[in-house]
Amino acid sequence: ARHLAERSRVIEEDLRRAIDVERFLLPEPRVEGAGWAIEHVYRPVEHLGGDFVDVQRRPNDGWAVLLADVSGHGTTAALTSVMTKTSFMRAIASADSPGTVLAAMDAELSQVVPPGQFVTAQVLFLRPDLGKATIASAGHPYPLLLRNDFAEVVETHNGPPLLVEHDAHYPDMDLRHLHAGESILLYTDGAIEAADDQHQRLRIEGLRSLAALPRNAGDSVVHTLLKEVLTHARSRLNDDVALLSAQCCAR
Repeated sequence: ARHLAERSRVIEEDLRRAIDVERFLLPEPRVEGAGWAIEHVYRPVEHLGGDFVDVQRRPNDGWAVLLADVSGHGTTAALTSVMTKTSFMRAIASADSPGTVLAAMDAELSQVVPPGQFVTAQVLFLRPDLGKATIASAGHPYPLLLRNDFAEVVETHNGPPLLVEHDAHYPDMDLRHLHAGESILLYTDGAIEAADDQHQRLRIEGLRSLAALPRNAGDSVVHTLLKEVLTHARSRLNDDVALLSAQCCAR
C-alpha cells in the first residue's frame, strides 16, 4: 500500500509539472502592438490538452499567430502540441507567408510525430499596416469576422490537415482590410462541437450567432464566448476548446 501511495504521488507530481510546462508554453493571454490586440482563452477537457495557441512578433513588427488542434487528448496530444509550437517558431524565422509556414511545419512534423496523428491548424499573419491580414488553413474550421454586432463566416482556402498528405499545398488568402474595432476570431472544433442536453451541437452557425450578440464595451470576446459555449454544453465539453481574437486597433 505504501508503494502504491508513493507511486501515485510521483504520478501526480509529474502531471502537475507537465501542466505547468504546457501553460508556460502558451503566450500571454493578451498582447498588443503594431495596430493589433490579440487575446486567447483555452479550456482543455483533461488536465493536458491537444489544442495550442502561439503568438510571435515578426521581424517587420507584425504578428504571426498559430491556432492548432492535435488529434486525441491527454499526454500524447500534449507532446505533439509542444513539437507543433517548436516547428512553428522555426518556420516563421524564414517563411514569408502563412501557407509556407504550414508547409514547413508539415514537413518537419512528419519526421518526428508517430503515424496515426494529425494536426489541424491556421496561421495568421497580421501586418503592421492598419487592418491587413493573411491566413492559411490546414483542415481547420473557417474563421469569423466580427464587426459591431455582426459576425460573418469567412470561407478560406483549406488545405489538408498536417501529417495527412505528402507535400501538401496551403494557399494564402488575404482578408479584407479591417477597420478599428473589428476582429478576426479563430477557434478549434471543440467550440462548434459542444452539445446540449439534446445532443444538439452548437455548429459554426451557432457560434456565429453567439459572436454577434451585443456585449458591453470592454468585454473580452473570447472569455464571453467561452462562457456561452459552456452554457450551451452545460459545462460538459467533449473536446478541448481554444478561442483567439485579433482586433484591429486605431494607431
